[in-house]
Amino acid sequence: MDFDRVRSEYSILTIMAKLGCDMTHNGYMYKAPFREDRTPSMHVDERRNMWCDYGSILPDGRRAGGGNIELVRLMFGLNSNKEAAEKIIDICGGLCESYEPPRTVKKESEKKPGIEILSSLNMITNRALRNYLRGRGINPDLANLWCDEVDFRIGASGKHMFAIGFRNDRDGYVLRNSFFKGTNVNSISTIVKDSPIVGEAWKDREFCHSHPDAGKGKVMVFEGFMDYLSLLTMRGVRKPDCDCVVLNSTVNVGDAVSFLHRHSRIECWLDNDEAGRQCLEFIRDRCGEWKVTDMSPTYCRNNDLNEYLTQAIKGSDLQQRSLGRGL
Repeated sequence: MDFDRVRSEYSILTIMAKLGCDMTHNGYMYKAPFREDRTPSMHVDERRNMWCDYGSILPDGRRAGGGNIELVRLMFGLNSNKEAAEKIIDICGGLCESYEPPRTVKKESEKKPGIEILSSLNMITNRALRNYLRGRGINPDLANLWCDEVDFRIGASGKHMFAIGFRNDRDGYVLRNSFFKGTNVNSISTIVKDSPIVGEAWKDREFCHSHPDAGKGKVMVFEGFMDYLSLLTMRGVRKPDCDCVVLNSTVNVGDAVSFLHRHSRIECWLDNDEAGRQCLEFIRDRCGEWKVTDMSPTYCRNNDLNEYLTQAIKGSDLQQRSLGRGL
């Protein structure tokens, strides 16, 4: 069988459509059809006829992805490329839909635009952003210690937008507002307890990857900075009592391993979904199961720690500080 022909002539978009998998309104994003996926995290590159699942982690720490054959193998649990190729032909009714990637390279103006940071403020003053934080159960004054207000645009001709910006270890920003989440540079964010720059100066620190001040005791792992701020909120503190890693995406977990290895105990405050479980197992495999504590049972009825916080605030008259007892 000519596998190259199958790869090029059967569009992943067509396969997904014939299997009843709907694309989201955001374009070329699907719920991963081979695992539990609450929010669409699988992207299809129509031009290259390739896919990438931002919520799946391979044993080596890379994202799961590939062409149509790899996708169908995962979806149906097939053991060989031959079986997958035959399944693709069967799905498409035996008719080969021609799929020809463009023969010319896209012009620079046609390429997917990136995020450009225009300016940042050390204090979150935008009313919409402050209301967004309050809606997530986070006091804006606490967020000011760890986040900036960032003015950015997507592409040179994009409109200006404002977001809460959380710095990462590659001198980039993780950006969040009520309708947007993204990053200009993808990386983890490490927070070292005994460093003199924890707190207000953390946002302005010089970036280095050696972490000379990293301790040997406990380290806490979070998927996103909202979860990190949620735990500080629930405990009624302004900074953590141990080192922390905010992954900013589970696909970055491989970058955190060397930092985690320096600690004797690892607390994982990860999401209650398939991506969170895969991330937990990856950390256990790489750092030693005896060192790792899964904290997600604490908020087992919620998807993540921030949802637990917001639901607790809405459903109870307890003070936020009391919510952190025993956590």
